[in-house]
Amino acid sequence: MNARAAWLTPFIALPAFAYSIATAFSSPCHEPLTAEAFQRARVAFPLERVPPPPTELERKVAADFAKNFGPADVPKEYWYAQMSLIIGVRAPDTGGHSLLDLDSTRILHTVPTDQYTHALRGGQDDGPEGNETVAAGVRDTIRALMAQSREALSKPLNEQYITVNYDIDGYGLVDLRVWAPAYYAGRASHAVQDSFSHSFREEGLHRVVHFFNYADAITPSFNEARDGFRHSGSMDKCGHETAPLTTAATEATTALLLAIDSERALEVMLNDWETIAPGCTLENSYCDTAWRELASEDVTMPYLGCTSAEGLLVGGVLLLLRRRLRSKK
Repeated sequence: MNARAAWLTPFIALPAFAYSIATAFSSPCHEPLTAEAFQRARVAFPLERVPPPPTELERKVAADFAKNFGPADVPKEYWYAQMSLIIGVRAPDTGGHSLLDLDSTRILHTVPTDQYTHALRGGQDDGPEGNETVAAGVRDTIRALMAQSREALSKPLNEQYITVNYDIDGYGLVDLRVWAPAYYAGRASHAVQDSFSHSFREEGLHRVVHFFNYADAITPSFNEARDGFRHSGSMDKCGHETAPLTTAATEATTALLLAIDSERALEVMLNDWETIAPGCTLENSYCDTAWRELASEDVTMPYLGCTSAEGLLVGGVLLLLRRRLRSKK
């Protein structure tokens, strides 16, 4: 992080990209949600299939995660699996970096071709039909990650470790060995969970009626009729107002983890939680969703208002990328 960013950090609100993750400035959401789902789905992780931490470093980090994210009654033998899962669910938002590394985390969230990881519209997902393309992209993202999880799970136990970069407070980026099946399942869990905070859903919360947009919302050319509803920081919070969404996201994540070694069970989960209820548009207020008022309280706007040179540069580059994507449609 450059000196200017370091100086500014204590005085600014970090950008909200997805369900919040733990920082010194925000309460965690992805982590306890994932830990709770893991607790419910532990039957799919018998101890004989879970390897121990490979070194003392991983053992200490796993213990720290267990202390910070719980639940308190998770057996010690599962701490390493839970750590790997949570590092995976954090990865799409951090890339292993500290959230105080504003340059790195901002880049991760503005790539227009990588929005399905966060269950968001990309530059090519325009109009009402964009909901279907996002849903398909989210499902394919989850399928690919769970396939990696199953592949890793099929290997001998001592070959199921992979090394990832991870930022540890006070130490910076370190090489951390994680349990690959849980790590990839954690990354898939991120897409599942974000599909609740980055969309309007029908009353029962099983089907999506409309996906939000972050990549276009930070540019001055945003058009809601074309690009969809702006990403909403208020929907990213785990609190009383969003409790039904958090509960549903936990249930969906539990179903995902229970399907860790079953492609068929995964398809059942996707059909249950990741499909579109058609016909909901700006004109009918997204089928008169009850969530629009809350979502409108904290919508994503262009960086720095796009009035500074930096804001104009960021907005201009992203606008060019989106035009190229749309020209390929």
